[in-house]
Amino acid sequence: MMPDRTAGTDKEKPKEMNIREITEGCGTVRITGSLETEIEGVTDDSRKAGPGTMFVAVKGFASDGHSYI
Repeated sequence: MMPDRTAGTDKEKPKEMNIREITEGCGTVRITGSLETEIEGVTDDSRKAGPGTMFVAVKGFASDGHSYI
């Protein structure tokens, strides 16, 4: 889970991180693209993925996110 970078009273914009920073220490299986790509958001819904958003494939009850890679 990514740290909450919006905590506090100022509602600061979350700090952008790159894929390398986000995946450090994770049991990452496969990364497509540059590890230096800046990420603004993370989603497990492939329909919401786009530029600046990292898609995380998760096996769910209804479907397996790995089918959308």
